[in-house]
Amino acid sequence: MDPRTLEQLAQDAAGVLAQGHPHTVIRSVSTDSRTIGPDQLFIPLAGRRFDGHAFLPDAAARGAAAALVRRGAVPQEAWPKGMGVIVVDDTLAALQRLAAAQRSRLQGTVTAVTGSVGKTTTKDMLAAIGRVRARLVATKGNFNNEIGLPLTVLEADETTELLVLEMGMRGAGEIRALARLARPHAGIVTNVGPVHVERLGGLEGIAAAKRELVEELPADGVAVLNGDDPPVRGMADGAPCRAVFFGLSKDNDVRAAAVESFGERGSRFVLQYGGRERAVALPVPGRHHVMNALAAAAAALAIGFDLDDVVRGLAAAHEQRSAMRTDVTLTEGGVRVVNDAYNAGPASMAAALQLLSELQADRRVAVLGDMLELGPLAEQAHAEVGKEAARLGVDVLIAVGRWGPVMARSAAAAGLRDENVHVCRDAAEAAALARRLVRPGDAVLVKASRGVMLEQVAERLLQSSREVRHGGGEPEG
Repeated sequence: MDPRTLEQLAQDAAGVLAQGHPHTVIRSVSTDSRTIGPDQLFIPLAGRRFDGHAFLPDAAARGAAAALVRRGAVPQEAWPKGMGVIVVDDTLAALQRLAAAQRSRLQGTVTAVTGSVGKTTTKDMLAAIGRVRARLVATKGNFNNEIGLPLTVLEADETTELLVLEMGMRGAGEIRALARLARPHAGIVTNVGPVHVERLGGLEGIAAAKRELVEELPADGVAVLNGDDPPVRGMADGAPCRAVFFGLSKDNDVRAAAVESFGERGSRFVLQYGGRERAVALPVPGRHHVMNALAAAAAALAIGFDLDDVVRGLAAAHEQRSAMRTDVTLTEGGVRVVNDAYNAGPASMAAALQLLSELQADRRVAVLGDMLELGPLAEQAHAEVGKEAARLGVDVLIAVGRWGPVMARSAAAAGLRDENVHVCRDAAEAAALARRLVRPGDAVLVKASRGVMLEQVAERLLQSSREVRHGGGEPEG
């Protein structure tokens, strides 16, 4: 963030400077008392299991210059001596006000990505392109909510040329609120799928929630839309700005042709835009990531990058990827582990199984857990996953969680041998079973919704093996 005095921050946060020198300069903010240091403002947030105000003494001990404090949360006599204190009504709202004020001072281009699946990878790819010739700040991991997004905005300063933000949501209205804070010039919608069905009531509700980003774009902005996804393409109707479409079909502005997948080594395709073509080597495992690359390319082209920038950036897309998203590791023991355990929905589960089928292996083992928040679609969706696993030649299935029996029965009915179908109650049981079953030469896919914590399986398989190679070299061929 740009340096601000306590007096200025109090004004930005709609608070009162109750302790400390008004001209003390703050250079960054943090919500984590464990990592805070000098010249930083501590922002304690209240969660379901803790209240950050309890860590005010820890933040002071680590040298924090000042803190936001919710009115009445900490008695004045308990305020750490020598620490500036800005009193506010709500620390989360104050954090968001600080971010909105910082956004108003930024001169660079702001982009935002949302969608049911692929938004984190698209964000990472757009950041990779941006790094070719811009000073940028991008969302770390998937810090994409009402806390993570303002913290990301506050990382940007007057030298930032490109700000790449990811926007997630749990319900209607949340993306609109994030968009009003961030005020992006370009908004990307990757797709609409059955995610958060329990909260939004079906695909129409999900599409309406994602459309909020498009509706908040300025008249001189650009909506970057998946032209192969009818609900997303339809967001151009009534949009306040121009639209750019990406996809595989010929009626898109940014297209991919001649797509070839090389399993863990990534993909190759021909990028087509404005009558021009470039060959792209995408070193990210999984054919489905070509669509994410197109989304990132379309956004970059729309905000002023050229085709050569896009090609160079995508070639480096594996260098700073977020964790647990088709991470392919070859262990010293000769097992390929695909850790895709960060999240899962029907489309991403099918794509991950397709990747598993493309890997060179003696056996293909799928450790699959629940896809959460599917509501009335859950049983059918999990049955389809089991069927798809059998169709794509999975040799061993370990189905985990509440919907594990549904996946297992469906896979067996589709031809997977009963002795190769296993059901586990939770990640710990699955990790122990996988450790016993997996042998050298196997490829193992680990995938589920985040709440299942299936990364324990990948960690267990890697525990006693030294990592010797990561998926992500330039594809051959």
